[in-house]
Amino acid sequence: LWGAFKATERYRVEEIRALTEAVRLAQPVLVENPAASELIPDWWMNTFALKNVLVVPLIRQDKVVGVLHLDNTTDSRPIRQEKITLATAIASQVALALDNARLYQETLTQRQELEGKNQELEAFVYTVTHDLRAPLVALQGMAGMLAETKGAQLDAEGQHYLNRLVRNTTHMEELIRDLLEFSRVGRLARPPEAVAVAEVVDEILLQHG
Repeated sequence: LWGAFKATERYRVEEIRALTEAVRLAQPVLVENPAASELIPDWWMNTFALKNVLVVPLIRQDKVVGVLHLDNTTDSRPIRQEKITLATAIASQVALALDNARLYQETLTQRQELEGKNQELEAFVYTVTHDLRAPLVALQGMAGMLAETKGAQLDAEGQHYLNRLVRNTTHMEELIRDLLEFSRVGRLARPPEAVAVAEVVDEILLQHG
């Protein structure tokens, strides 16, 4: 029977020349007589009583990303080409699966990093808006007291400056509120809804002349 895949003990690729040759050549390496081959170390041969070994590189986007070795311990007959072709096809699918797994892991890592940065940004915005709101409330209070107690005594210029102070503090309060709302956008769970694109475009064109 051919095709028994055996997991060896932990080793480095450099310790087995059959593996390094497959990586170097980016082609399958077939060892018909492992006992007499320098490509197979004695400890591997003695551990598994190998009849023959086929090492197939895992290639993805013209780059070797690993190797798949098939250790035959039951049949000493020569390996036919169709078996090598089949093993190469399997290796191609394994390489694709490994690449997809890598991309998936990278996506998860990037997502976690983005979520962490969003949390940091939200905490920063919350701190900044809290620090800004305290003096703003004080300004609004003083402006209100000034208008109430001294408003009638102010001349036109004084009334102008007082009104500007009130308008600017109100505007600043709106900016702080908008900043807080913006920081929470990523956490708001809104169900999808149908949008009339034509109406949105018409409204934008109307607003911008």
